[in-house]
Amino acid sequence: MSTNLSLIFLTIQWIIKLKKNKMKNRILLNCLAIFITAVSFGQTAKISGTILDEKSNSPVEFATIKVLKNNVFTISNKMGEFSLQAKNGDKIEISHVSYKTKRVALQHKAIIKLQSVQIELSEIIVAANPLQDISQSTVINDASKRISQPRSVGHLFK
Repeated sequence: MSTNLSLIFLTIQWIIKLKKNKMKNRILLNCLAIFITAVSFGQTAKISGTILDEKSNSPVEFATIKVLKNNVFTISNKMGEFSLQAKNGDKIEISHVSYKTKRVALQHKAIIKLQSVQIELSEIIVAANPLQDISQSTVINDASKRISQPRSVGHLFK
């Protein structure tokens, strides 16, 4: 980036020295503006990579990959592959419901390995009135209600 800035600075100095022909100056200034625009938009590229399980090296499907600085995101396919518009070195965050969230610097053709995590669910009690349709059943996940609710089919008929 510093070489681009020094090139722009030298070009501006050269244009200032050419005061003989105004038309030439205008053409050169327009070319300089196009060059600066091209350099600034040329910073990002399509970068791809693969998300794998740390232990089994199997691809991680449906992992969310997000560029942290501009909130661009994508999802990995069934082979664990992804691609997005970003710069090399941008920080990304990879998340999946079955794996630990990981933040890394983005590199082209990167292979990122995620560590699996066990999902713990709290106790869920499903209670239904046997005389009603199953669609009328209730899911209870409240500690105070667990004590008062029936725990087996025998309790329903007491």
